[in-house]
Amino acid sequence: MKKSTNPMRNRFLFVAILLVPILVGCVARRTGVSWPDVTVLGDEQNILVSYEDFMVLVNPLDGSAIPLVNSEGVPRTDEEGNPLPWEITDDEADGARFYTTPIVRDDDTLLIANYNNSLITANQPNARVIDAEFATIDGKMISDLVVAEGILYISLSNAGLVALDYNDPTQELWSFDINRGAWSSPVVEDGIVYVSSVNHNLYALSATTGEEIWSLNLDGGIASSPLYADGHLYVGTFNHTVFDISVNGEILAEFEANDWIWSTPVLYENVLYVTDLSGSVYALDTTRELDIIWQNQVSEEGIRPSPLVTEDFVIVVDRSGRIFWLERLDGQPYLVEGEEGLEPLERTVDAEVLSELIVVDFADEEVSDMLIVSTTNKGRLLTGFTLNDGQRRWGYGR
Repeated sequence: MKKSTNPMRNRFLFVAILLVPILVGCVARRTGVSWPDVTVLGDEQNILVSYEDFMVLVNPLDGSAIPLVNSEGVPRTDEEGNPLPWEITDDEADGARFYTTPIVRDDDTLLIANYNNSLITANQPNARVIDAEFATIDGKMISDLVVAEGILYISLSNAGLVALDYNDPTQELWSFDINRGAWSSPVVEDGIVYVSSVNHNLYALSATTGEEIWSLNLDGGIASSPLYADGHLYVGTFNHTVFDISVNGEILAEFEANDWIWSTPVLYENVLYVTDLSGSVYALDTTRELDIIWQNQVSEEGIRPSPLVTEDFVIVVDRSGRIFWLERLDGQPYLVEGEEGLEPLERTVDAEVLSELIVVDFADEEVSDMLIVSTTNKGRLLTGFTLNDGQRRWGYGR
């Protein structure tokens, strides 16, 4: 496919511009330069959101705040008897900034990355910070922590990659310097760490020593983690290109999209699904050198998050907050009965969306699985939709 230029890329440069302070360092109290990081926590599948100066827990069924409890599990209240929500704020964590969701260290303890150069421990049941300076990190953390085989791997947006003893994170095992740093989490497979960088390079390192095994220049910045599957690495770049790379660092196939690829591709039944900043969605055949199966430009706005792929749908959300349900097999809009007949299933949260889409898969078959969309607007922080028909069930804001 021929490369093309698109004005959306220039309009979306605001993200890269906002991240410049992260790369060069800035005052600790700045705000407005990130987006929420969302995950599902524990058997209850509560939704945990980290965003700038707070972390909160939200009930996935109705969007209500999870109540704070004491050490005996009794809900805590304020002076007027109102229930207190589960939350961790910068006030309790010495002015911390939260760009990533925490790791559950054990049944009671969370390990939290503070952008401001430290790891924090907190008690999970009662949201109490145990140690705001559990370990000092020589760099800025904007991507999720990764644990494998007793090693804690941390990407540093201004430095590279550091490996710590997970049982004692004050002990550094090794570090690997990367010019311009790493914006995304590393991927660890079979004793090798794969980490991408905005300096155009994908690196393969020894998981135990940090020694470089190989590096590959892909001629474009890489803002997302590679996807590992069956001995292949799939990664997209700011040079509009998706690559299929062997674990030996050989380019096996490539596909040129219309614009920057910001997110990690998704693989489902040998088909690779990709989004870009032109508002396009692509389905590529991994068994035929990334031949295109279908393409659909669903929006004039850029799509930053990865697509969400199910047996029936490919669901994507653009920067403006419009959510699109597409047929997985052909990429056409999924049609539902509307007031004037069949119409595409689309919804909107009317706010900027840069965060990944999340699904809460309930064990109870009588409860509809939920699609969770997060925005940069704290007043519209989370919205829950039924996954299969897009019914809006709840909204949560601060």
